[in-house]
Amino acid sequence: MAVTISRDEGISSAAALAFLLCDICHLFKDEVNYIWPMRMNLTKAMYLLARYYGLMTVIALIIIRAIENPTVKLCDSCILNTRIMQMAGTWVSLLILDVICTVRLYALYARSRKVLFSLIALSLLELAASFFSIYAASDYSRLKVNPPSELSSRFGCQLILPQLSKKQCDIHMLAWLFTLINAMTFFALTLFKFKDSLKDEEGVVQYSTFKKRTYISPLLLVFMRDGSYTLLLHAAVIITTMTVCLHREGLYFPPAWPWLYASFSYVGSRLIINLRRASARGVTTTSETAASSGSGRFEQIEFASRGKS
Repeated sequence: MAVTISRDEGISSAAALAFLLCDICHLFKDEVNYIWPMRMNLTKAMYLLARYYGLMTVIALIIIRAIENPTVKLCDSCILNTRIMQMAGTWVSLLILDVICTVRLYALYARSRKVLFSLIALSLLELAASFFSIYAASDYSRLKVNPPSELSSRFGCQLILPQLSKKQCDIHMLAWLFTLINAMTFFALTLFKFKDSLKDEEGVVQYSTFKKRTYISPLLLVFMRDGSYTLLLHAAVIITTMTVCLHREGLYFPPAWPWLYASFSYVGSRLIINLRRASARGVTTTSETAASSGSGRFEQIEFASRGKS
């Protein structure tokens, strides 16, 4: 069983890496056009971190498995590095995604401080619970490294992760629950604002206006598409991970691990670059925009020309 899980982890890591590389190639032209010309600011920094941090983490997972004839000292180092990657990799990825989604919703809700502070508080709870749970669940002091293979020297420092105790599993589920709540909150707030934009002067939602493409601004369409597609995809990955962790106290978690970083990278980069693309394609627009008032009526917005931050 352990050998099968170890093999599946390698296949899953390779698949996650292939997925990320394909996505990077697919968006590379847009990245060159809309991200690279920008001066270094929060938007550009968040995109680069979201895009390439997950990629580097998945590559690191694969490298650890591909070491030839590792010594005991090297394997001990691999165990330590694995724990660091679990703690720093997941925590930093969550932080990047939370910052991106919080900034987007802050703009969508006309820079409402109530929305901003509420999202910051929710994100801080998520990050604290995540750090504590990963620290508790990644204690590999009792872990033994796989014995050398008689068929090949390329067995690497493959770690058969120990099953979590009931307490560790409960802590882990609580942390993932916070992450799921956060993702669904971002999604729900996006849907609420979209519904609010369809209200008429009397405050009645007119769904028929959604069919009029000239009524809906390109920016709002990007917010809606990203909020529904990418955030739901991220939530699905989280639910899958929670389900895997519940089965046999997390024994099958390693194959799902690389896809967490792939999900963070995909969602975070898409949330930024789609907005940059919409901004560049519509230099100015007189349509209703994402910067709405409390009554659901939208103000005019002007986008910076391409190449300006």
